[in-house]
Amino acid sequence: MKILVTGAFGNIGSMLLDELLPRGHEITAFDLNNEANKKVQKKYKNKIKTAWGDICDKESIRPHLKGQDAIVHFAAIIPPMTETHPEIAQRVNVEGTRNLIEAIEESDSEPLVLFTSSFAVWGHKQDLPPPRTVNCSLEATDNYSRHKIECEQMIRAQKNPWVILRIAACFDTRNRHIDKESIRMMLDTKPTSRIEYIHPADVATAAANAIERKEAHNKLHLIGGGKSCQITQYDMINTLLGAAGFTVDEKDFGNESFYSDWMDTSESQRILEFQNNSFNVLRDDLFDSLKLVRPFVKPISRMASWGFVKWARSG
Repeated sequence: MKILVTGAFGNIGSMLLDELLPRGHEITAFDLNNEANKKVQKKYKNKIKTAWGDICDKESIRPHLKGQDAIVHFAAIIPPMTETHPEIAQRVNVEGTRNLIEAIEESDSEPLVLFTSSFAVWGHKQDLPPPRTVNCSLEATDNYSRHKIECEQMIRAQKNPWVILRIAACFDTRNRHIDKESIRMMLDTKPTSRIEYIHPADVATAAANAIERKEAHNKLHLIGGGKSCQITQYDMINTLLGAAGFTVDEKDFGNESFYSDWMDTSESQRILEFQNNSFNVLRDDLFDSLKLVRPFVKPISRMASWGFVKWARSG
């Protein structure tokens, strides 16, 4: 199949390229021409076709739509930038998606359109018993969740076959986007808040299988790691910090609600067969990546914990 991937050189996008190439697909990777993306692109050399462009510019993507059997739309801005730079995020997430859909409908192609959404669309449901299902009501609680809800509606309304993947918390040791504001947001959340993790490689498997399996088309799929990836906010942040040699206490967390939750992935797993990595895979990878740092931090772990919380909440 001929497949166009927007946001192809991000964390999940590059995982999808790695998943699709051995399956023999012909891939066009569409992304911004910047240094970070060019570094990732070098890995693929002549294995893919690269199309540098901007999803905000309909004319830059239009030439690459002809003949495509599927279009995977990963290009997006995520929190906290959706909240700190709302105009840019609106232009990329909502207007960019609208540009893509309009360009597809103005072309002669009729590709499958796969869109990556988020569990953010459910809003604050921690007061309800888990898990969340495809039938749960939607609630926009910030710009990011509003963007995803609006884009889901656009994807469902367009004329071509579609797939929507609502993805749980997704990152690994390659992540480029964990910054101070993200950490502050995690610390402000109740430590007992439920959160489900999914490894980027498993998202890539789900997306590739969703493209190839007609049973997956015109459906919304919940993409989480399953029971082995259903944890709490306390578990999540102390796994990240524990790899570096220290942890924080429950008293260091806030009391804010967040739009994370556990998911009923039974039907999506039946169709897409993607759950291959437990949360412990992330934990082991993190501990391995920081194995040279941990011995130096452990002796001063209490001071490191105090300094980390103070740093995260400053400024």
